[in-house]
Amino acid sequence: MRNTIFFKGAWALTDQGIISITNFSTSILIARGLGVKNYGIYVLAYSLIQFFSGIQTSLIVQPMNILGTSKSTNEWETYYNSTLVLQIILALLCGLLFIFGSFFYIPFQELAYSTAFAIVCNQIQEFIRRTLYLSGNIKLAVLNDAVCYIGQIIMILILFLFDSITLSNAIFVVGFSSLLAVLIAVITKTITISLNFNFNVVKENWSVSKWLLGSTLTYWLANQTYPFLTAGLVGVAETGALRAVQNIIGFTHPLLTSIETYFTPIAARKYNNSDIKDFNHFILRIFKYTAIPFYVLLCVLGFFAKPIIKAVYGEAYAAFWPILSITCFLYAILFLNRIISIALNSMRLTQSTFVSNSITAILTLTFGIWLIKLYGVYGSVLSSVINAVLTLGMLWAIFYKRNKINIKEGL
Repeated sequence: MRNTIFFKGAWALTDQGIISITNFSTSILIARGLGVKNYGIYVLAYSLIQFFSGIQTSLIVQPMNILGTSKSTNEWETYYNSTLVLQIILALLCGLLFIFGSFFYIPFQELAYSTAFAIVCNQIQEFIRRTLYLSGNIKLAVLNDAVCYIGQIIMILILFLFDSITLSNAIFVVGFSSLLAVLIAVITKTITISLNFNFNVVKENWSVSKWLLGSTLTYWLANQTYPFLTAGLVGVAETGALRAVQNIIGFTHPLLTSIETYFTPIAARKYNNSDIKDFNHFILRIFKYTAIPFYVLLCVLGFFAKPIIKAVYGEAYAAFWPILSITCFLYAILFLNRIISIALNSMRLTQSTFVSNSITAILTLTFGIWLIKLYGVYGSVLSSVINAVLTLGMLWAIFYKRNKINIKEGL
C-alpha cells in the first residue's frame, strides 16, 4: 500500500516535471522575445492570473481535496457537479474582474480580453486536473497537462522563431493551450459534465475555504506583491529583470504544488482514519522522500548561479546572479512551509495559515517596502526570505502545539 502511494506520487512528480520544464522554457523564450520592459508588464499580468488561480485553489480545489475524500459514490457525484458549477461561475467572475481592473492601468488595457480569456481557461483546466488527481486517475491528469503545456511551448516557440511574440499573443497562448486541454478532456469523456447544483455544497465548502481564502489573500499580500512593489518603487524593467532571473528556479515551484496536490487528500484520509502517530509518520515520510532531491537541486543552482544566468540570458542579466542564490535559500524554506501546510490543512487547521500570512503581510507592506526602497530588487528578495522564515516558525509552533493536544487526548 505504501509503495503504491509513493509510486503514484512518482507520476505526480512526472506531471509537474512536464509543467516545470515547459514553463521554464516558455518563460525564457517570452523574456527574450519581449525585452526587459515589456517582459516586466507581462510578469505583472501573469502574476494576476496566478492570483486568481490562488483564489480558485482556496474556494474550489483545497475544499474538494479535503472534503471529497470522505464522500460516498452518490455523495461525490452531487458534490462534484455542484462544485463544477461553482468553478465555472468563479472563473467567469475572475475574468470580468480583470477586465474591469484593466481600465485603471494603461499597459493592461490592450491585454484585458486576452488575459481574461487566459484566466477562465486556466481555471477550468486546473479544475479538471485536480479532479483527476482526487479520483486517482493520475495518468489521465498527466496526459491532460501534457496537452496543455507542451502545446503552449510549441506555440510560443513558433512565435519566437518568427520574431512575432507580443504581450497580447503571449498571454493568449496561455489561455488557448488550457482551452485545448479542456476540449480534449470533454471530447474524450475524461470528465463528465452535469450542471446539477446543491446549495448545501456551498455551505460545506465555505466551512473550509473561508480561512483558506483569507490565507490566500494575505499570502499574496505577503509574498506576491513584490513584482508590483518593485515596478512601482524601482521600475517595470527591474521587475522584468527580477522575474527573468527567478525563472531559473521558478520551475521548482510546480514541484512544490505537486507535492501538495497529491499528498493533501491522502494525508487528510490518514488523519481521519489513523491515530496521530501514524499521521505524523506519514508527514515525515513525505519529507524524507521529497527533500533530498529538491535540496540537491537548490544547491546546484545556488552555487553555479552566475554561469547559469550567463548561459540562459547572456551578459545583460549576469549582474543579477546573486538574486538566484538568495532565491535558492528562499525556496529551501518554502519547501518546509509546504510540508507543514499539508499537515495543518489535513488537520483542518486552515486558520493557522491565515494568521501567519496576515502577520507577514503587515511586514511586507511596512518593512518590505523599506527594504525595496533601500536595496532595490535585492530588497524584494531579502524581504521574501524574512517572511518565509517567520512563516515557518509560526506554522511549526501551531503544528507542534496541536500535536501535543492530540497525543494527550489519545487521538
